[in-house]
This record gives sequence, C-alpha cells and structure tokens, in this order.
Amino acid sequence: MPFTQIILQSLGAGQKGFIPTPLDKLLFILLYLKCYPTYDLQGLLFGLDRTRVCRWVKILLPVLEMTLGRECVLPARQIRSAEEFFRAFPGVKDVFIAKRLNFDYII
Repeated sequence: MPFTQIILQSLGAGQKGFIPTPLDKLLFILLYLKCYPTYDLQGLLFGLDRTRVCRWVKILLPVLEMTLGRECVLPARQIRSAEEFFRAFPGVKDVFIAKRLNFDYII
C-alpha cells in the first residue's frame, strides 16, 4: 500500500466542537434565536460541524432560559395559509400568495 496511509485514532481524539468564550456562546445562541438559521449555516458562521451546532443549541438554550427566567420560543418555520399569516401578523393589509407543490406559500 504505497499510496495509502492508514491513520489510527483513539476514541475521543480529534477536533472538538469548541466555542471559546462566554461572549461567543451568548452570540451563538442569540443569533440562533434571532435568525433561526439552519445548523449548516450556523456551523459555517462559527466553524463547527452541524452535529456540534445541534449539541451547543441543546446545551446553551436551557442556560439562557434559566438566566432570563423564561422560556425562549422559536418562530414558526412555515406559515401554511393566509389565515395563519394574518393571525401571526394582524397589522398587515395585503399579501401575495403563490402556489407551489400543492401548498400555499406566503410571499
């Protein structure tokens, strides 16, 4: 096997998904709550794998909720009807609706 090198790595070795400072951790979880990015995008922004992003969210969200003394609620991912949209945003007057894949999407 001249062109192939086998690398043995012990369990637990390798790069850890690491967010270095408390300020970075606060920025991480607040950005997640404010923008609700995918784990892939959040990982790209913080140099983490998507599985590490998921773990950090599960660790940091309860800490933030305990600190604030209330539960942090994420926005709905998708609004499926005009009625649902108007309940969520009562001040809006006009909405354009486009048909796609048998679902109504609010634009």
